[in-house]
Amino acid sequence: MTSDDKQQRAREKANARKEKSRNRRLSMGIVDVRVGLAKTEMAQLDELIVARAGEGEPYDKDEYISTLIRRDHESLIKQQQKHAQTRCQKCHTSPPNCEGLFKGDRQCALGRFHAKLRL
Repeated sequence: MTSDDKQQRAREKANARKEKSRNRRLSMGIVDVRVGLAKTEMAQLDELIVARAGEGEPYDKDEYISTLIRRDHESLIKQQQKHAQTRCQKCHTSPPNCEGLFKGDRQCALGRFHAKLRL
C-alpha cells in the first residue's frame, strides 16, 4: 500500500467519522450557531472555560456557552415566578392582571420587572 493510498484511506475514515458525528448531532436536535467575537471577547472566553472548570478539564466552548444559556434560563424562570407574586404599587393588581397602563412609571411593577430583566 502506497503512502497516497494510506492518505486516501485516512481521509475516507475521517469523512465517515464526520458524517456519523453530523448525523448524531442532527438526531439530537443540535443546531450550530455562529457567533462573531472580538479578539478580547475570545481571549475572555478562553480564560473563562479554564477558570470555570476549577481543577477539572476545561470546558469546550460549546459546552460553556450551552451551560450559560441553561443557567440564564433558570434565572429567568425564577425572576418570572417571583414577579408573578408581587403586587403593583401603582394599579394595585398582580402582574397577570396588569394591562401595562402605568408601564414606565417608577411605581409600576411591570416597568420595574422589565428593567430587572435587562442584562
